[in-house]
Amino acid sequence: MPFVHVDTPTFAPGTKFQYSNSGFILAGAIIQKMASADYFDYVREHIYRPLGMTETDSYLKLSSDTTLAEPLSKGKTGWVEASHGLRGSSAGGGYSTPRDMLRFMRGLKNGTVLKESSVAEMITPKNSGLEDKFPYGYGFTLGLKGQRVVSYGHGGQAPGINFEARYFPEVDVTFIIFSNQDSGAYDDLKKNIEKLITGDR
Repeated sequence: MPFVHVDTPTFAPGTKFQYSNSGFILAGAIIQKMASADYFDYVREHIYRPLGMTETDSYLKLSSDTTLAEPLSKGKTGWVEASHGLRGSSAGGGYSTPRDMLRFMRGLKNGTVLKESSVAEMITPKNSGLEDKFPYGYGFTLGLKGQRVVSYGHGGQAPGINFEARYFPEVDVTFIIFSNQDSGAYDDLKKNIEKLITGDR
């Protein structure tokens, strides 16, 4: 990973928390190394296919025969396609559908993707007491009420992209939202739906 290996730590370990796309790219590189297989092939074979996620992948835009949604940003003269690379990575940039993401979230819940004990470890807060903006586990953002985890999941934001997948275990509700634009209306919609689910209005 030549584009990150020369970076230095932003702060002393154990003092602060900061979300890191580079960390997810490193995780993908570790998966590829340990599996002795292409990262994209491995995820396709061990996650997408077992869960029946037939409309999910990190597609190569120029070679894909799948119709992909265009990421749109508001320009001075209207909506324009936002600039992105040719392919996503383990840090994001993949494509999916609400139906496929529901399959993934259910797979987490029923133990198809990971053991129940592994999911429990992932949704245990890891940055408590640190300088942070939001509770975070291992790869999941968390919604907490006191010490209770009332929701867990992950989202993504980039030019022309907004996404959130979140599970509320106390009411057994999964919330998934996709948007191929980056206006502020998405944030209001997401917050209002979460308030409806939790009753916290």
